[in-house]
Amino acid sequence: MKKIKLSIAGLMLCGLSYSQSADTIASGIAGKIHFEFDYYKSKIVNKTITEDFEDIIIEIKKNQVLYVDLYDDCACNKYQDANKERQVRVYYRNGHQTVYLKNSGNLTLKFHGHEIEKVLVSEPKERWKLKK
Repeated sequence: MKKIKLSIAGLMLCGLSYSQSADTIASGIAGKIHFEFDYYKSKIVNKTITEDFEDIIIEIKKNQVLYVDLYDDCACNKYQDANKERQVRVYYRNGHQTVYLKNSGNLTLKFHGHEIEKVLVSEPKERWKLKK
């Protein structure tokens, strides 16, 4: 829990460098848990726990900035022995897509809504092998 608080504080500090005219949204992903935060109050506004790992899609409005905290090293993640890599697919407003493979142990990603319309974060890489 202490690391989550530190991550949130880091997210807020990063946000100070961006214009205050944009809305900032924040999500945290830890195992099967998806947290949505009130970025300005550093408070969890929604927590979704799924039965199985699922892909998570986060949509961004043009005037928003999105911070995504991939945090599979969190103590709340029961599957800490799983491979800590997730595929992040970025959908741009011009129709292009980019796919990244990111270490999900403890990583914060930032996306600007004027360029990006949505982000898909996949289940951990270890789970891909089980589905084949």
